[in-house]
Amino acid sequence: MLGTIRGRFIAGVSLAGVVAAFSGSALAADRDATPSFGWSPQISTLFEFYGGHSWLNGNAIGATEDDDFFIVGGSGRVLIPLIEPISFQAEIMSENGFVGTSTDSYGGGFHAGGHLTYLQSDRFLFGVFSGLGFADPEDNGSSTGTGTPIYFGGIEGEWRADNFSLLGQVGFVDTDHQSNLELLNDAIFGRAVAKYFIGDETMIQGEFAYFAGDNDGDNAVTDDVDVIQWSVRGERQLPWSAPYIGGIMTGFVEYRGMTVDDQNIGVAVPGRGNAGEFTDHTVVFGLSVSIDEPNL
Repeated sequence: MLGTIRGRFIAGVSLAGVVAAFSGSALAADRDATPSFGWSPQISTLFEFYGGHSWLNGNAIGATEDDDFFIVGGSGRVLIPLIEPISFQAEIMSENGFVGTSTDSYGGGFHAGGHLTYLQSDRFLFGVFSGLGFADPEDNGSSTGTGTPIYFGGIEGEWRADNFSLLGQVGFVDTDHQSNLELLNDAIFGRAVAKYFIGDETMIQGEFAYFAGDNDGDNAVTDDVDVIQWSVRGERQLPWSAPYIGGIMTGFVEYRGMTVDDQNIGVAVPGRGNAGEFTDHTVVFGLSVSIDEPNL
């Protein structure tokens, strides 16, 4: 037995796509296998790398905006035990969209954050999380959104069974927003992530999230915005990984979907009509590598 896909990591708050939702990418993937394993004094690390393709459609997509592009991304997590049963998980995530210089297209995002958690009886986990990031929406042929700060935080809870876990998060997202950058700000969100484990080497994950906030649109008017996101992911441990990396390697494929409804308060945007809504479909393939984690 090389190990198991199950582990102790908490779901990362991956917002690279959320903050640029009006330019088109879905919420980035989470590798967060967290079933019934308890608190451990061992420091654990996990790295993930992926690539894929996004397709956008809807009346909010203008003629100058990229609606078909490749993405690449990666993330890293470190789980640090503090005093039993309290742990701290640090994380970093980055994603890039290959969109050229199109107006309002998704250029990518980056964030770093952490979770402080309390594990009760190996079955229930409670915690708080927060972080800071940056958005890069291309606007009118230049990356005017590069370095635009993103702030997020909230509370979370997770229930873990032998082969199933269910995570819930509620929180807020805000940006140091500027007019015309089309970033999500002053938003609240709720998120649920369910995982089912088939044996020790296969995981199926489903996710649903809802965001309600504001958007500084092309018309320089603050719009009310609703964002709904969902994803399905299959992950499988690779049998040849452990002897070479000192840990566990898994491969995964994931479909992500997102709809954005920009209310636009009845104001027409030149060349686009009312902003309306759009849908984003993304498929990614990737690898996860865990090191120094006996129960991943």
